[in-house]
Amino acid sequence: MLPGRHAMGYDPESGSVEIMEDLAVAAFVSPGHTITGISAYETEPGAKTLPLLAYAAIGYAEGKFWVCAKKVDEDKRQVFSNIQPDRVEAGAHRLMKDFPSNRLVSHLAAAP
Repeated sequence: MLPGRHAMGYDPESGSVEIMEDLAVAAFVSPGHTITGISAYETEPGAKTLPLLAYAAIGYAEGKFWVCAKKVDEDKRQVFSNIQPDRVEAGAHRLMKDFPSNRLVSHLAAAP
């Protein structure tokens, strides 16, 4: 969910874009994928700035959610299911220690 943002949608009957009352949403895709469509939203006044991430558009059809992305790398290194979470956490802490004033490292490595 994208706090402080309202979803936007296309009305095929009128041909116009409408701002909805619903909260905007987005997805994050796994490495090895490229986003092909970004989430559309309108930001409320005073909403916090979003972190520097790629926000993929989401759709719902055929009983499931779909993300606008294409798999572009088949390499097994892009599959993280076999990597231990504690190894990732240790690496994130090491990066934050090595680069204490790097805002991007802090943003990407910090726990949500």
